Amino acid sequence: MHTGTFAITSLLLGQAVRDLMSKDGSETLLASLGTSFSGSSPTKTFLYGSSSLSQSSSPSENDPEYEQQFIGMILMLTFVVGFVQVIMSFLRVGGWASKHLLPDALVGGFNTAAVFHIGTSQLKHFLGIQNMPSPKGAFALLQSWMWIGTHFLEESNWYTVALGIFAIVLMMIMRIMEGKRKDAYELRLQKKELYLVQQRQAVSEAIVRDYQNQREQQQEQRRRWEEQQRRKSDGANSRSAAAAAAAATTTTIVVPSTISPYANSINGGKAASTISLRTVGEGDRNENNTFSSTPSTRRTLGDAELALREVPTVAKEHDVYVPIPDILLAVILLSIFTVVFSLDTPRSEGGWGIDVIGSIPKGLPDIIFPANRITSGSQEWMTWNFLTDVILPMIQPALLISVIVYVMSFSIAKQFGKRYGYKVDPNQEMLALGLASMGGSIFGGYACTGSLTRTAILSQSGGKTPLASMIGVATVILTLVSLTWCFERVPNVVLAAIVLVALQSLVMQITEPLKLWRLGQRKAALIWMVTFLGVLIVSVELGIGIEYHAIQKNSATRPHLESLEPVQDDNLLHWQAILLGTADSAYEGGRFKLDIVIPTTYPMQPPTIRFLTKICHPNVHFKTGEICLDILKSEWTPTWTLESICVAISSLLTNPEPSSPLNCDAANLLRCGDTAGYNSLVRMYTELYAMNDEEQS
Repeated sequence: MHTGTFAITSLLLGQAVRDLMSKDGSETLLASLGTSFSGSSPTKTFLYGSSSLSQSSSPSENDPEYEQQFIGMILMLTFVVGFVQVIMSFLRVGGWASKHLLPDALVGGFNTAAVFHIGTSQLKHFLGIQNMPSPKGAFALLQSWMWIGTHFLEESNWYTVALGIFAIVLMMIMRIMEGKRKDAYELRLQKKELYLVQQRQAVSEAIVRDYQNQREQQQEQRRRWEEQQRRKSDGANSRSAAAAAAAATTTTIVVPSTISPYANSINGGKAASTISLRTVGEGDRNENNTFSSTPSTRRTLGDAELALREVPTVAKEHDVYVPIPDILLAVILLSIFTVVFSLDTPRSEGGWGIDVIGSIPKGLPDIIFPANRITSGSQEWMTWNFLTDVILPMIQPALLISVIVYVMSFSIAKQFGKRYGYKVDPNQEMLALGLASMGGSIFGGYACTGSLTRTAILSQSGGKTPLASMIGVATVILTLVSLTWCFERVPNVVLAAIVLVALQSLVMQITEPLKLWRLGQRKAALIWMVTFLGVLIVSVELGIGIEYHAIQKNSATRPHLESLEPVQDDNLLHWQAILLGTADSAYEGGRFKLDIVIPTTYPMQPPTIRFLTKICHPNVHFKTGEICLDILKSEWTPTWTLESICVAISSLLTNPEPSSPLNCDAANLLRCGDTAGYNSLVRMYTELYAMNDEEQS
């Protein structure tokens, strides 16, 4: 798990359970757990194992018995979340949920606002405050900030604050070093890639030159053989001459299809896997001007092309980048520092009084159904009252949490699916998350979601199968079985510093609505801001609820625009779009990919747009994909949006302007009135490039 997604999931689960266990109202959920389910008169009590507390008492969240009950409720909610996800996967709503239920702007605004909730929850440990209140409901976050602002001077442990600042500075120094180290690695990789490309081009050119030289040699040998036939008497050296002629005229000379556009005609239309390549040393002439008939080795053209393509990939796989483990190093160094100087000695005994994690249970967690944790092992969870008093109130928050954690995980899976060229099944992802959450709750685990950072590290380390995750699981099991003592004296302030440093990048996303507004996506920017303010000022769940009901479906239809989205989620200045060919036109059935580069001065300056898919059109350059469109040049105004530009380009396909050509051949056909010839040419190129999956990829 990652401190970002894991913290957001923990925040959602914790706040939902606190609301369920809250004493607001005439009858609380936690009190109902103490009701006699056998039908006798209810006795409202808090169940903590074998002990009970009156409902009038107010248990503290630091109470171990309250904490045990709280964890039981968390795990029960996790099980319900997983169950809801499994049901949703069977109903095949995974794809619909990721696309329509929570749009990217809503999720982005929620995640950024959740960062402030997470950071505020860590200030208690970072400042060393022992008794910090936890306001609930609307404006709870603002109340927490006001309390900290008025009490942190007298309530804070300044030794703890100093250690926390030192931990942050230490991690930031290591991250700066890591940034420089990574830049050097990227530069080295670019040089290596450039060398590989040059080497590949050199090999390609050598093959072409070798083809030309051998062809000239064959022609010269043929000419000499014919001359010898005219001069020599009948039967003289006939066998050697025939062999020379056969060798000169039947030698297979090929050009890889990835090198020359005329390879198919040179190779006689043969498939690459059926063409044999001659090797160095084969076909050397002997003293009688004949050729050896048995080659030393033989390869096919397909093998050679595959080897050329795999050279850069293999080189990358053997040059794995391992980042500096700044978090691990900070924990180890500061834990040793705490042990050596006894920083966890209470202040009453003359020490610094820095709080540490403390005793950690050793061994694997017990396999206990979450409901048994709540009822302290009794069978009361099998009654109808438990279902109505405990399970049913969890359905509403479980629906929200299940969708949020799914969207976070699916967005990561979709990002890496694009990178490695595989499709991600949304319903399969939701089923996997649901089963993992249901199974994890039995072992004491929280609801599952994805981690962008951990996935990126696994990907760059060469992990491509679940075996890579199994290694991590084995490490965790080893730690739980025999290494828990290593973490007992880890300062809590160090863990808080780790979370605060990790949230730094997420805080920077607060400028996201400004970028969306400048890109013309004003509706998405408003969605982002409303969600952010709703979650920040009101509460997490209420903020999501407000924004969800505020979303309206886009009434504008886009029949000729299949997709319009950033190439990468973290770069809003580079987009791609896919235009669909207009029906009843020569472009019908074609999928035309556009590359969109947005300047930082947008919308005052137009974006740079070109076709990635080769297209035959008078106003589009065939090789570069450049588009001659006045709204992208002199007629540009800031009112144009990316969507409206794509609509204009789609209209240009069926309404060309031959007076401003970038493709003179297509323009001349229209100028001469040869519409049939123009449509035939356009159709041929559309079928060749825009309806070919390999060309599209």
